Amino acid sequence: MSQDTNNKKLGNYVAYGITFGIFAGSLISLIGFMFDSTFIQIVGPAFGISFGTIAGALIYSIKNNKQS
Repeated sequence: MSQDTNNKKLGNYVAYGITFGIFAGSLISLIGFMFDSTFIQIVGPAFGISFGTIAGALIYSIKNNKQS
């Protein structure tokens, strides 16, 4: 089998990063809700999406540099 069948696209890594990032951000938001911190409630998912996108792009970059 060739390596082209593995479907290694940047969009897949970023989508997984956003998915797990928003999950982590919702947990942070839940903690902010427990401590009645409105700022943390609002900013938690936003940071999760941002860091998830960056993490997905970095993982894609690292995996592609090792294969080349």
